Amino acid sequence: ARLGDKVAGVVLTASLSKMNNKGTHVFETSLNDIRVPVYVASHKNDRCHVTPPSHVKKIAKKLKNSPAIKTLLFEGGDEPRGRACGGKSEHGFVGIEEEVVQSIAAFVKQPVASFDKQ
Repeated sequence: ARLGDKVAGVVLTASLSKMNNKGTHVFETSLNDIRVPVYVASHKNDRCHVTPPSHVKKIAKKLKNSPAIKTLLFEGGDEPRGRACGGKSEHGFVGIEEEVVQSIAAFVKQPVASFDKQ
């Protein structure tokens, strides 16, 4: 939001959307000021208490001035190991990393005019 036209787009995955003691959550940012394409994704079963998948659509709704918004809830992957907020769980897209990266790459390569605003 603060960088304006210095960036061509934004990718948000497993976004911090609830208050915790380690940083600012996405709703404390002026999402309305973002005027570039935005990709917002989470894992449907992310168990991290500060990155609930239900907030993907809430984030998208705040991006009123983005010319293109893509939202995705991924499913599947490997059996989670370790902490719910760790990289080896749904929070880190364990076992589906390649699928997530390919989806991000497709978004980045897609012309803005081809998106349906969500």
